[in-house]
Amino acid sequence: MERLIKQAYGRRKPAPLDDQWQTKVMHSILTRGPLRARTGFFDVFGHVVWRLAPVSCVLIAVLTACTFYLDVLPDYEMASIFLEHPVEFTLMESLGI
Repeated sequence: MERLIKQAYGRRKPAPLDDQWQTKVMHSILTRGPLRARTGFFDVFGHVVWRLAPVSCVLIAVLTACTFYLDVLPDYEMASIFLEHPVEFTLMESLGI
């Protein structure tokens, strides 16, 4: 069977191509338009989400690095208030601030 297929393929003549065949094929592809139009909400929403995902990841990484670099952690702030001004801390705690 394989031998017969090879023989049939070897006997065929190459297709005649002119000099402009690649240009014609590319023009045909460009004029066809998109395969499927995005009309549904979830199609458009998914497209937007995937375009914004890398930006969101970079933004999260930058904000995380800034948080650790600037020591803007609430536990650290509470501990420094308690150690530096224990009276004010107890007043703030009793008032619920």
